[in-house]
Amino acid sequence: MTDKLNAIQVAVVARAVAPTIASVTAVDVPAIAAKPSNFTLGKVSTVDRKGGGAVLATYQLDSAPNAVTASPFELLSSATSSGRTARRLSP
Repeated sequence: MTDKLNAIQVAVVARAVAPTIASVTAVDVPAIAAKPSNFTLGKVSTVDRKGGGAVLATYQLDSAPNAVTASPFELLSSATSSGRTARRLSP
C-alpha cells in the first residue's frame, strides 16, 4: 500500500522456530541492511501483540532518489517478527 510518501510492504516468511532478539539481530537485520542505502539500526526489542509476543526492530534508511530533485528522503521503518512467521513492514 502506498499513499504519497507513506508505504507499507508485508512479507511473510516461514521459520522453523519463533524469532528471538538474537536471531533477528543476526539474520533479519543484515538482510534488511544489505539493500537500502544509509541504513541505521535503531532498537531491537520484544513487544506484546494481540497474537502473542514479537520482536520489533526499528531502523532508518534513505529512499531511492527523487526523480525531480535527485535527492533521497530519510525514512523511518520497522520490522516485526512473531511466532513462526516474520512480517516485515517497510517503506
